[in-house]
Amino acid sequence: DIHSFTRKFSEENGKLDVLVNNAGCMVNTRELTGDDLEKNFATNTLGTHIMTQGLVDLLKKSSDPRVIIVSSGGMLVQKLNVNDLQFEKMSPFDGTMAYAQNKRQQIVM
Repeated sequence: DIHSFTRKFSEENGKLDVLVNNAGCMVNTRELTGDDLEKNFATNTLGTHIMTQGLVDLLKKSSDPRVIIVSSGGMLVQKLNVNDLQFEKMSPFDGTMAYAQNKRQQIVM
């Protein structure tokens, strides 16, 4: 899990100069994680945020730290919808639009 990774990485490294958040998924059916979070949201939005927050202390130790979030042009087809972050109201569920919304969420954060 991300928390375990960031703890171990922090224990083994004195600083972090650059963090590139590039991982993502596009699940085409609405599925929940074991924590009852929608999988696209959990991976693409929360995963990016949790990874960055978990490594921020190491980044602060760098003289010129950078965090890069790889987005997608797909985000341009979605405005931020803060009223349905986990796509409970999206009917029918559309994995491509969920992914685009996640990419918009990443950039806004």
